[in-house]
Amino acid sequence: MTDLAIELTDVHFAWPRGEPVLAIAKFEVARGERVFLKGASGSGKSTLLGLIGGVLQQARGSIQILGTSMRDLRGSHKDAFRAAHIGFIFQMFNLLPFLSVLDNVTLPARFSRARAARAGVDLKAEARRLLAALGLSDPQLLLRPVTALSIGQQQRVAAARALLGRPDLLIADEPTSALDAETRLGFIEMVERECAGAATTLLFVSHDTALSRGFDRTVSMDEINRAASTRSWP
Repeated sequence: MTDLAIELTDVHFAWPRGEPVLAIAKFEVARGERVFLKGASGSGKSTLLGLIGGVLQQARGSIQILGTSMRDLRGSHKDAFRAAHIGFIFQMFNLLPFLSVLDNVTLPARFSRARAARAGVDLKAEARRLLAALGLSDPQLLLRPVTALSIGQQQRVAAARALLGRPDLLIADEPTSALDAETRLGFIEMVERECAGAATTLLFVSHDTALSRGFDRTVSMDEINRAASTRSWP
């Protein structure tokens, strides 16, 4: 088993008929490492996360996630790998509006037996534990449609969903954008604590460098993305 959770080598990506967005010679994250990835808007942060998660396909280069080549996975196999091993906190949350708070959080267990097994016998009890750790403990609130919650509360629901079932890799894309300053620090501490307890690798993406304290390492998009400065491929 490789010691790397994320390994990108000579990765290039551009939108159709567009300029290069990413040109990354090397980017590695060790298993269990907590990395803060910073960069301004438009620097390619979300595109990079899409490639790591297998949502986007690189034009060239190698992307290895947990020792598996994302290029070699196709269709349902890629979906199954992502469901079993990767938790996402999306910038736009991607919660299902017709489901309750609890049902949104337990959703990963529906798509992966591995995630369900790691969450434990009582999925809803584990969901309640995660939500309570994020400041959402009202029993009545947890049964409401997720659309009845504030934007900040929805963001915390998205985090609990991503953490359910102790994923091997957690990807967080601007996960504190809807939280106030006081809630933000507690949120990050909780996510780091859960990741440490599960030996989950954390890739935390934000433009706010004030949030980088406590991470093992900070990486700048400007440091790893040659396309950001040249807008041309070698």
